[in-house]
Amino acid sequence: MNWFWFALASAVFISIETILEKKVLKKEHAMQFSAVLSIAIFIISLIFLPYLNFDRLSVSLLLLMYFNSWIAAASFLLVSKAIRHMEVSLVSPFLSFGPIFILIFSLLFLKEHATNLQVFGIFFVIIGTYVLQGKEHDFLAPIKNIIKSRYIHYIFIALILNGLSSIVDRYFLKSNLADPVSYLFLLSTFLAINYCILISVFHKGFKEINKGFQINGFMILIIAVLVILSRLALYQGVSLASAFLVEPVKRTSVLFVVLLGGAIFHERFLFKKFIASLIMLIGVYLITI
Repeated sequence: MNWFWFALASAVFISIETILEKKVLKKEHAMQFSAVLSIAIFIISLIFLPYLNFDRLSVSLLLLMYFNSWIAAASFLLVSKAIRHMEVSLVSPFLSFGPIFILIFSLLFLKEHATNLQVFGIFFVIIGTYVLQGKEHDFLAPIKNIIKSRYIHYIFIALILNGLSSIVDRYFLKSNLADPVSYLFLLSTFLAINYCILISVFHKGFKEINKGFQINGFMILIIAVLVILSRLALYQGVSLASAFLVEPVKRTSVLFVVLLGGAIFHERFLFKKFIASLIMLIGVYLITI
């Protein structure tokens, strides 16, 4: 199967997952949701046990993967906090900044080089942000909004962390140190452990987890399946082609979330958000070609 279809499938799954996540986060706080979801993902991932292969993984590589799982856990938690407190049609376009950080870390750690098109793409993403946040007669409105909103800060911190995590993902998958299914299982296991630790330290531990399952258990199981499918499709796409090819196709999820999610939750200025998302996606494409 061609990498394009895996990337597109990942975008569809991410879109549905994000919309359902917004619905659940109306009733649960971000830490509770993240912990319950990570446990649900781990339980469902047990079906992959007969297909796992860890032959090429050493102790040092497992430690690197576990360190990466903490980066991924922090990133997901911060995005969940933003989705809980912001309009989903606003959060999703901001996630288009992700490839910029992936590009930066690729330049730093993988010794890759930026082209003129990639630099031009960054300007498109910035222009899209101005359209997204801009107000009439106030050119500085986007900068003011970004400075004032702590949830936008959360998104940017999450994107930096996700950029680092993506570099590690690419290292494992492109080097064939782990196949997509085995990598997904190990990462899901580590994330479940991490969130159990976090919710025990900062909240009421398993009482909070049990409450979360009681409130939205069925919905979270659906989201867990979608997360597994989106990650498997993404990892398979990355294993077949460069992440720079996969990324712009995956980011089409932004358009689905803005239009469908915005309509479901009756959010405002959807046409402007759609145009902004389209401009940012053009920037993403230029960055990743």
